[in-house]
Amino acid sequence: METQKHMELYIEFLRTRRSIRKYTDGPVSMDLILKILDVARYAPSVGNI
Repeated sequence: METQKHMELYIEFLRTRRSIRKYTDGPVSMDLILKILDVARYAPSVGNI
C-alpha cells in the first residue's frame, strides 16, 4: 500500500511540475547540491536502453 501512495505522489508531482526561470543570487548549500546530484543518477539516459 505504501508503494501505491508513493506512485500517486510521483504522478501528481509530474502533472503539476513547472519550469522556474526566476533565480536569486543566494547561495546553494553543498547538502542540496549533493541531494540533487544523487537523484539525477536515477534519470533515464541513452545508456539505459
